[in-house]
Parts: sequence; structure tokens; C-alpha cells
Amino acid sequence: LLSESDSKESVIPEWVQRFKSESSKIKWTPKLKLLFRETCKKLLLPETVIELREQYGRKIIFISGVAIFVSQKLEQIKELIANNYRVEEIEIVGQSSIHIDCDLGKEIFQGINVGIVTDKLIVCADGNDKNRVWDVSGRN
Repeated sequence: LLSESDSKESVIPEWVQRFKSESSKIKWTPKLKLLFRETCKKLLLPETVIELREQYGRKIIFISGVAIFVSQKLEQIKELIANNYRVEEIEIVGQSSIHIDCDLGKEIFQGINVGIVTDKLIVCADGNDKNRVWDVSGRN
């Protein structure tokens, strides 16, 4: 165990400290960091799963993953709704976060309940800084 007098700096190897200070001076470093982070996410995080379930006679689209971007699953959701007329609910469970980065229009999603369970719900504005709209109000 470390004593209080030991700092984090002394625990980190000297070559790592030197690399950190030198790498911040290089232009391509941010791109490399982004590439490294994205590669690690692909390798370490489980894929987002989307499936059609039936509970108590109701058809439910269930989406689960660690960090879920709704726009990345939107086409699959639309396809499941088109192929299964009686879908009544969409459940989205994100272990870390759910990113609301697209609109849901009533043409497709009208009358479908949407349930969200996550630690962080992040609503991303569109390119024009407009609000996101989820128009899923009831059927006529």
C-alpha cells in the first residue's frame, strides 16, 4: 500500500511521464488519442444488442449496451417496427449512457411507449442547435 507521502507522480514510471509531456507537443497526438480510445471501446465494450421480445402478450423492442447512440440503432428499430405491426414499446437500457442524437417522428413511432434506464442521459443538439423532438404521442 502507498503511504500518504507517496504521490501519484512517483507511482507512474518515469518514461510514461516523459512520454506524456513530450506527446502533448506533437500535432498528431490528439488524433492518435481519439483513434486509441475508439479502438479500445470497440475491443473492450460489448456491442449494443437490439432484439424483439414478447412479454405479457406485448411486443417490445429491447436495446441494451454500455453507451448507446440512438441514431446508430434507428434503422434497425424502424425495420423491426415495419416487420412487426403490433410493437407497443421500446425499452433502452444503457449501462453507462444513452445519447439522444436523433428525432423520433410520429409517422413511425406514434403510440409506442419509450422507456429509458441509464446512469447518464445525454441529449445532443442537431447541427443547427435545435432541440431534439421525440413525438411518440398516442394513436388516433
